[in-house]
Amino acid sequence: MIRGLEHLSYEDRLRELRLSGFVFLRLICPAILNPRMFNIISVTLYFVFLSDSPSPTAARTLTLVAKSVQNLANLVEFGAKEPYMEGVNPFIKSNKHRMIMFLDELGNVPELPDTTEHSRTDLSRYLAALHEMCVAHSDELRTLSNERGVMQHVLKKLLAITELLQQKQNQYSVSNNTR
Repeated sequence: MIRGLEHLSYEDRLRELRLSGFVFLRLICPAILNPRMFNIISVTLYFVFLSDSPSPTAARTLTLVAKSVQNLANLVEFGAKEPYMEGVNPFIKSNKHRMIMFLDELGNVPELPDTTEHSRTDLSRYLAALHEMCVAHSDELRTLSNERGVMQHVLKKLLAITELLQQKQNQYSVSNNTR
């Protein structure tokens, strides 16, 4: 059993370890090991060093930092296999509880309410409001769609859709008035 997780059920321990494995092993530690790949190093530093990888000393330091962070995330102290890292154990011991709290907070995503029906009605209202705005500003849209530019094609499509919807709306209005 991993020290620091004794108070948790088997399922909770497993969840914490999976979460720490994913977040730290796949995201945080790779960012520590290769900060340029994650855009952590500024462009200015890149041009100063003109290298795609850190110097051997910096790479070794980043590796040791990543190992320390990964062990903290796994709630495991360094042992006899890596005696040179045992100096980090007091830090790991004193921060295990904080790591457990962090992982617990990270894993506690609130359930989102079912908004499918609500979002459909809102979407309909938003689309109707958008259509009204396009109709109200159709002259400006027409003028802009005739100008050369990046948005010309999009504005022509928007104008065509607006006019098509306006024709449909007029058809329904006429058919409802004749009944």
